Amino acid sequence: MLTTSCVLDFVKWSTYCLQKIGCDGIIGSSAREDRCGVCNGDGHSCKIVKGDFNHTKGRGYIEAAVIPVGARRIKVVEDKPSHSFL
Repeated sequence: MLTTSCVLDFVKWSTYCLQKIGCDGIIGSSAREDRCGVCNGDGHSCKIVKGDFNHTKGRGYIEAAVIPVGARRIKVVEDKPSHSFL
């Protein structure tokens, strides 16, 4: 199937014309990353880390959390109004 941009960018007879490439790097593959970032994974190899930060003393910058390399879907929620900044 040729798309308009494929026809404009490449020759009309190109056999590899804008097909999806799966996370496995194969043209035409339907492989997708799971919620953990694993190609064709089942979504069970990652772990959910939760915690509360409740610090009312001190001045200046205070480390609330360290986000690990490779972390995904990070959600930070302020439960109630505060004078702190993230």
